[in-house]
Amino acid sequence: MMRRGLLYTLVMMAYPIAALAAELPRIPLFEGENRIVLALDNRTGADLSAVSVFVDDSALPSWLTVRSGDDAVSSPAEGADAGKLVIRITLTGAPPDAEVAIPLTFRDAGGGSWSHTLPIRAVEAKPVADALLGNYPNPFNPSTTIAYSLAESRPASITIHNTLGQTVRTLRDIPRSAGRHAVLWDGRDDSGRPVSSGVYYGVVRAGAFRQSIKMLFMQ
Repeated sequence: MMRRGLLYTLVMMAYPIAALAAELPRIPLFEGENRIVLALDNRTGADLSAVSVFVDDSALPSWLTVRSGDDAVSSPAEGADAGKLVIRITLTGAPPDAEVAIPLTFRDAGGGSWSHTLPIRAVEAKPVADALLGNYPNPFNPSTTIAYSLAESRPASITIHNTLGQTVRTLRDIPRSAGRHAVLWDGRDDSGRPVSSGVYYGVVRAGAFRQSIKMLFMQ
């Protein structure tokens, strides 16, 4: 399951201070992409221009990838607003509670550079809730995608009903893993015939969970 990315704002000193790495908290990151904003606190007493951040990923574990260097900012002398940089850290199959210190190198247009480390920790994703998340598009023609989530693995089904309560189509009736799922309805019934224009109801059932959504098919 791919987790939604998190946004963190951290204060990084633009002037090299060896003690900074120990002062930073160990940032918890979830599986998937995590977006981190680094705010430069310029204490050099001089203007810095075109500051970028780069990561040497040669020593990072295989489950960790970092994208940086996509942008550059100016950071005026002390007392002015700090510039902000973004790095994107993606965890893929990270061991729970694994800890890594990511090496960061800052460079500016004047040829200066300085280094810090960003300590991170892999954490398990919080479980999602049982929910019918909606369908898109709605109204639709000829197809729509129904999204739902399950808190735990168990058999789940999606059935489509007309306004008389009759079952028009059964889309799923198989075990589904915990997490988010999306199922396409092509606007046809169980016999493969296109349905007529009108209102239909999509119903998700999984154990004791049951929830329905109103959908409008327009020709």
